[in-house]
Amino acid sequence: MNIPGTNTATHLAIAASLVLGASLPAAELHVALSGRESNPGTAAAPLPSLAAARDVARKLAGREPVTVLVHDGVYHLPATLRFTAEDSGTAQHPILYAAAPGARPVLSGGQKLELPWEPYREGIFRARTPEGLSMDQLFLNGVRQPMARYPNYDPAVRHFNGYAADVLSPERVARWANPAGGYIHAMHQHEWGDMHWRILGRKPDGTLDYEGGWQNNRPSPMHPTYRFVENVREELDAPGEWYHDAPAATLYCLPPPGVDLHTASVEAVRLRHLVEFDGSPDRPVRFLTLRGFTFRHTARTFMENREPLLQRLDGVPRRGGRVSRGRGLHARRCGVRSGGEATRCSSTGTTVASRSAAA
Repeated sequence: MNIPGTNTATHLAIAASLVLGASLPAAELHVALSGRESNPGTAAAPLPSLAAARDVARKLAGREPVTVLVHDGVYHLPATLRFTAEDSGTAQHPILYAAAPGARPVLSGGQKLELPWEPYREGIFRARTPEGLSMDQLFLNGVRQPMARYPNYDPAVRHFNGYAADVLSPERVARWANPAGGYIHAMHQHEWGDMHWRILGRKPDGTLDYEGGWQNNRPSPMHPTYRFVENVREELDAPGEWYHDAPAATLYCLPPPGVDLHTASVEAVRLRHLVEFDGSPDRPVRFLTLRGFTFRHTARTFMENREPLLQRLDGVPRRGGRVSRGRGLHARRCGVRSGGEATRCSSTGTTVASRSAAA
């Protein structure tokens, strides 16, 4: 089983689509990276974001069909894109958000960083990050890098791409000055799935204090061998590894071979959900379609679930979006990369169709 944080890229089909009625002329809005908030949303004067287009489309929703065409580019979302009942269309006047003809727009939960890197020690660089930045993954030139971990990442190793029995040994734990915020990952003792723990700090006797392990519907101690720890600063010792000291607003990175941090594209993953459909029992989100998008860079959510479910994923939510109180919504023809489930469906008539492929 792969857990979040590996280099596996997953492609899923996401859309909220409906069988439309008779074809009607639609109001047309355009979104492009070159757009401006003050623009009317025409092809010649596009809007800059889907959120801006949503706000315009909302004024027309239910009164006439609306098509929002999104042009090429990576759209870094500053916040989750939320649709409510006010954004609903009708069977006669549906709402469509789609890739413009020939375009392959990407919606990203990441944030591009321009950082003042400086040498630190032993090949490690460090840089100040924006105050308040919370990051879960780091991409350099579009490639996800492993958090500082023990043992080091090895793509040839089947379990966790690296495991060790002494992860929690007193000798190793004694090396960590402040392990709070680190994660322990371990297989079920019978290898029936995996589980995850967040390190809270140290107990008075020097042992680790941590919480978690609730993700598996078959409770079990950690496997004695198949386990690893990550997001611990003292374990930053392999090319590509990184550690973000959030309280000190400092990012540490040992760049992989051939990567110059001063010129590299640096992206931090922030958002857990890229798109949410939020309705209510009496006012669900309806007749709204997303088509032709790639969803990328969603934060890991493996610590959120506290109610184990009987499913192959052992109850671990890995999602890039959420549907709540929607009706007749179908997922198709979009993709998710470097995330998990593209949407969590808990509504009437909602389906998800998916496909997987290597990045």
